[in-house]
Amino acid sequence: MPAFNNKWAKSDKEPFASRLKSSIAPQQPLRDKLGTTQKSINGLLNKLDSKTKQLREKDSDLFKQVVASLQKHDQERASAYSNELAEVRKVSNNLTQVKLVMEQINLRLGTVQEFGDVISTLSPTVGVVKSIRRNIEGIMPEAGSEISEIGSMLNGIVTDAGHLGGFFANIEPSNEEAEKILSEATALAEQKMASKLPDLPTGIGELNFPQ
Repeated sequence: MPAFNNKWAKSDKEPFASRLKSSIAPQQPLRDKLGTTQKSINGLLNKLDSKTKQLREKDSDLFKQVVASLQKHDQERASAYSNELAEVRKVSNNLTQVKLVMEQINLRLGTVQEFGDVISTLSPTVGVVKSIRRNIEGIMPEAGSEISEIGSMLNGIVTDAGHLGGFFANIEPSNEEAEKILSEATALAEQKMASKLPDLPTGIGELNFPQ
């Protein structure tokens, strides 16, 4: 079996048999595909960070409106602002979950060293990407498209690794593996949200005013 590095980064001068195989296998070296995918994920993470920052600012403004309305004993307006704030926090939680999942996938991309690693490490991410895409399409349609493209890249990488390494690439992850990634990201997202954002007051009695 040829050395791993020979397959990992193809030589410019290949014999006819190798070129014939390349006509079936992908033309781009697998290492380059991993790097390209990581760049796409980093670009998406930057956009998610920017959107999250906008939502944090909106959250802060709405919270102040809730407090101001309660101070004026305007429960109706306070309730309206609270409902809007609850929706903003729901969106923020979804974005945080997507961001954490993509960070996990990026870490996995950086740890693979051989074809077997590619398949076992990245296969579970294919189904997870499909799942989080549905969570974000209504919030950031452009991000949904990018996640779909990243999913295709991951799918291609796993398939290519199977072809080049002589493995059977099972790109359908088990539900257990995919759910584990999602549940960990969900739990961490909830912790981050709870630690950063104050609870909504429901009445004037819950407000703490300076003495």
